Amino acid sequence: MQTDVLLFGPISSEAGTDRLSIALPSEGMTGKALRDALAREHPELAPLLPSHRFARNQEIVADSATLGPDDEIALIGMVSGG
Repeated sequence: MQTDVLLFGPISSEAGTDRLSIALPSEGMTGKALRDALAREHPELAPLLPSHRFARNQEIVADSATLGPDDEIALIGMVSGG
């Protein structure tokens, strides 16, 4: 099943789009597996991926969390501020 991964900030600029479509199995996959799949399908993004976290349904999750095809998935860059 195809799902969209929403992109923000520098990774969106590098990709030239604000979303990427990627195949997810019906049972989903971990954030780590999805990060690896994105690096394979979009090697130009590979250097940026380690500094980004996944959000599932607008909540940051660990790389061990399962991301499913019905979830809203976003790739969020690290930010700082004060």
